[in-house]
Amino acid sequence: MRKILSIISVLIFTGIAAVAQRPPSVISPEVHPDKSITFRFWSRNAGEVILNSELLPKPVAMTRDESGVWSVKVDSVKPHIYPYCFIADGIRIADPNNTLIFANERFKFSLVDIPGDEPLIHSLRNVPHGKVSYRYYDSKTLGRTRQLVIYTPPGFDVNGTTRYPVLTDSKNRAVAGFSVGGGQTLNIGLPNTDKFAYVCSYAPYTATEEYRKNFTDWTPDANLMNRQMKLFSISIATDDFLYESVKENLAMFREKGLNVEIQILEGGHTWMNCKKYLTSSLQQLFKD
Repeated sequence: MRKILSIISVLIFTGIAAVAQRPPSVISPEVHPDKSITFRFWSRNAGEVILNSELLPKPVAMTRDESGVWSVKVDSVKPHIYPYCFIADGIRIADPNNTLIFANERFKFSLVDIPGDEPLIHSLRNVPHGKVSYRYYDSKTLGRTRQLVIYTPPGFDVNGTTRYPVLTDSKNRAVAGFSVGGGQTLNIGLPNTDKFAYVCSYAPYTATEEYRKNFTDWTPDANLMNRQMKLFSISIATDDFLYESVKENLAMFREKGLNVEIQILEGGHTWMNCKKYLTSSLQQLFKD
């Protein structure tokens, strides 16, 4: 009997210890009616936690309560959808209490959506929606398997008979990209204007060997390219760290005689600006 009581006592104390170690309920991010936001992160052992986000001019320190919950409240911000992360003792961490993830090529940030009084460009609306599918293919160039993301429009049936005016010729093909992808857009699109009538480059990063190889001592047939391209555009923001290099590239393209449109926005090298660039391009690409 004494042995049984001892076992019960151990189980009770073990349960109490487990409850004591259980993290408290955390809501993060919490968007308030005045469009301010409270971010929270639980860590009993962290010595410092910082909020890092494109909605802030610089990272801000969070404060810890007795239960180990770190928090910070950000004043009312402009409606948009923003990436953010926590930096705990120098290590970047996505918000473990938030299922919305921004899949960057180097790090997965969390997302906080601040709704506007009117629907924003990314807001979900009551309209027909297409589908995004993830596929894999063997890249002979890189010698490894890569991921491919494919968008198909509403009502698309892979076994159907409906034909869509895409990929069938150059006037129905476009190439676009942001940052490194913006540089790749130039590398892919401009040498192949017989295949792509639309070349849209967003804040292009061009300090690469491939770009130098393609455009150093470049002598294009500008008249032919201008006839082939229905749209050649470059977009950049005034506080983007690539602003000066983009201006140099833009001057070079114009010196070569290419018709290039330029879109300049305020702000930096951010996902929010990338969405604005894309929105502008889509309105030019898909006209009735």
